[in-house]
Amino acid sequence: TTEIYTLSLDDALPISIGLIAAGPAGGLVGGGVGPLITYALKKLGSEVHQRMLAPREQQRIGGVIAFAIQRIKEKLDAGESIRTDGFFDSQPDSRSAADEVYEGVILAAQRDHEEKKLPFMGNLIANLAFRPDIERGYANYLVRLGGELSYRQLGLFVVFALKDRSRLRQSDYRTEQLFPPLLLGLLHEAYDLEQRGLIASGSTAFGPNDISPAKTKTQGAGLELIGSMELIRLPPADINTLISILA
Repeated sequence: TTEIYTLSLDDALPISIGLIAAGPAGGLVGGGVGPLITYALKKLGSEVHQRMLAPREQQRIGGVIAFAIQRIKEKLDAGESIRTDGFFDSQPDSRSAADEVYEGVILAAQRDHEEKKLPFMGNLIANLAFRPDIERGYANYLVRLGGELSYRQLGLFVVFALKDRSRLRQSDYRTEQLFPPLLLGLLHEAYDLEQRGLIASGSTAFGPNDISPAKTKTQGAGLELIGSMELIRLPPADINTLISILA
């Protein structure tokens, strides 16, 4: 795979400043994005504008919105259709699912120091607008997961979904006496995914040393995050680094 993003966080900085300073998403969101998403993102931009944010928080939030808008435009240009199941509709006693879910993404971006995750959080905003099969509750769960997991854990989803496992270690680490810190840290992150039920190591894992890389597979919501966050777009160099640690 290759990294195909055309907008970096540095590129998104002037956009993010405009989103925060101009209030309701300014001229960035327009007819090319679609009226339902335009309204949702303008409302989100207006709410963000009213918050007390540090400059770096402004940049992260604006970056996520900018990445999302770019991906939404790409999907619409490719002929995909916005969901029409009421995801964007407010109810008399509650706000719309889009308002709720998108705020969750923004709050996650505000708190997250791993800025390499931001394009993928933007993808999550974009793809949820096109996925009527992901209802409100599951969407909120995916947003919460995406915000909680580390950048390396997102990469592990891709590693453990690969068809070719020949480069990964074929056995677990139960016989190992000493662990390099880099490996030990990654095994702890993998074990966290195992405990969450997002990967399956092939046998019961009682600790990080029970992980068997070549036998471990991504499952459940982990597979869904690969699609919804478009983790296949993770830089190949980052994926290869994880594979080399688990070789």
